[in-house]
Amino acid sequence: MRFAFRQIKRFAVHSTMERTLYSQHFDIPEERIGLRLWSIGVPDVSPDYPLQEGRYVSSIGGNGRDYVTLLAACRRLPEIPFVLVVRPENLAGLDVPPNVRMVVNAPSPRR
Repeated sequence: MRFAFRQIKRFAVHSTMERTLYSQHFDIPEERIGLRLWSIGVPDVSPDYPLQEGRYVSSIGGNGRDYVTLLAACRRLPEIPFVLVVRPENLAGLDVPPNVRMVVNAPSPRR
């Protein structure tokens, strides 16, 4: 792919993480990789289905997340509750502190 990618004048990706990753992995100068930030609309959230009562910090999703760093921060803030909506493989092999509640494969009304 490195050979084929030399023929392409401009790439476009949706995150700075992807730009850095592709630049390093395929030896493409970052200035050839344009950044087109992508987002989705604000999701419908229902107060009828709280993930947890009270105030808490939440992280939802599984792509491009650094759960090692997040869990390290959770350990340093034991007085703050965290709720993580994750795929099971996101936290495989990681030590989850007691102030973290994991919600796996939450049904759509609860997201």
